[in-house]
Amino acid sequence: KIRSKTMWKNNNGIDYYGINIYPAGILNDTFFRKEGYSSFFWTSNNIDETNAWAREISYVYPGINRTKMNKRYGLSIRCIKN
Repeated sequence: KIRSKTMWKNNNGIDYYGINIYPAGILNDTFFRKEGYSSFFWTSNNIDETNAWAREISYVYPGINRTKMNKRYGLSIRCIKN
């Protein structure tokens, strides 16, 4: 319910809440992966010096998934106004 209405492979979202999340994928070292299929966002929760928790929104799985991610990867961020 939070995916953008366009740009998702095989299954566009409905953007029920107006968040408009696009499937930017992930920058893995020097190339992008999962463009059009998933969007990844950093959280503020570190696991250790190398890894942190991230959230994944995918066209395959419903909801928001938690995943362990190496900090050297490029993920999206979302700013939230208090």
